[in-house]
Amino acid sequence: MTCIDDCIDVVTDEAFVWHLATNHGEDDALLECFVANNALLISFPIVHYLWESVTIAGAWSFRGIACNSKGFSVVVGLAGHGYRSGADITVWTEIVAGFGTHDVRAVCAIDDVFVVVGASNLDARYSLDHGVTWTPSALFAGNQLNGLSRGPEVDEVAVAVGAGGEIWRTANAGQTWTSIASPTAFTLLCVASCEGAMLAGGVSGILIRSTNNGLAPWSFIVVAGLGQNVRGVAGKGEVAVFVCDSGLIYRSTDTGATWTQVSSPVNTDLYAVAASSSGRWTACGAGGVIVQSLDDGVTWTLQDSQGVTADLYAACDHYPDGFALVAGDNSTLITE
Repeated sequence: MTCIDDCIDVVTDEAFVWHLATNHGEDDALLECFVANNALLISFPIVHYLWESVTIAGAWSFRGIACNSKGFSVVVGLAGHGYRSGADITVWTEIVAGFGTHDVRAVCAIDDVFVVVGASNLDARYSLDHGVTWTPSALFAGNQLNGLSRGPEVDEVAVAVGAGGEIWRTANAGQTWTSIASPTAFTLLCVASCEGAMLAGGVSGILIRSTNNGLAPWSFIVVAGLGQNVRGVAGKGEVAVFVCDSGLIYRSTDTGATWTQVSSPVNTDLYAVAASSSGRWTACGAGGVIVQSLDDGVTWTLQDSQGVTADLYAACDHYPDGFALVAGDNSTLITE
C-alpha cells in the first residue's frame, strides 16, 4: 500500500511478506533454505529466531531498557554503564561519559527523547540525540528512584518513583521535575501508564494509581491477598499487568481499578513486564526466566531463553516491529 491508496484499494498480489519465528536448532541453514524454496513465488518469507543473546563486553548489571519512536534503543545499569543501538538491535555502542559512575535504574522514551533516573546523586538526565549525549536536569530526589514511565502519548509527561514513596513528574520530557505528594512511605519499584491512568507498585504489595496524568491524588488500590513485592508493571490501552515475586501475575481490564490473578508458568521472582501493540506481553525475572503472553496477558507460557541464567531486570518492546528486548546482570541483553 502507498500513501495515496485508500481503504478500498486492493492489496497488491505481487509480494506478501511473512515471518516464521522459531528457536535455534542444529539445522538452521537447512530450515531457511527449505522455507525459501517452498514459499509461493509471490511471497517473501523471513525466518527469525526467538531470544538471541547479544554479546556485550564486561559484566555490567543492566536495570532499564527503552526504545524511542525512531527505533533507537538504550539500555542502562549500575555504576553508570549504558549502551545504545539503532534499528539493528544486534549492534550496540557504549554510552561514554553519560552518567559518570552513578547507578542508573530506569529509562523511558518520550517520543524521540530518552530520560533516565536512578541513584539520588544522579538527578535525572535526558538525551535529545538518541542516547549519544546526556544533559543533567534538576531532580533533587532524597532517595533512589527505581521506576520511570512516560504518561499519555499526547504530551511530554513522565513519572519517576522510588524509595520512601517518592514520586516525581516532568511535563517537558525530563528537562524540569516537580515533586508529587505520595500516599505512601513504602518503597516504590515500578511505574507505568495505561489509557487514562498511571500505576505504580512497590514492596509488600503496594499499588497506587493516579487518574490525573500523574498528578496528585494518587490513591491506594487494594488487591486481596497480595503480599508480594510488585516488581514490574505495564499498560496498553485499558489493559494493565503487574508481576511480582514468586512468579505472580495480575491483570486489569479497567486501567488498574480492579485486578485478577492469572495463571503463571513459573514460581520464580519476576522483575519486569512490557507490552507491544500486537497484544504480545513479555515478562522476565530471576535466573534468566522469560514468560510471554500472546493474548493480551490472559495466558502465559515459559520461553526458551537459550541457556541464560542471569537475573533479568528490564524489558521493553522495540519500535516499530514490536519484538521484545530484555536485559539484566552480567551484561545480558536478549532480543526476540
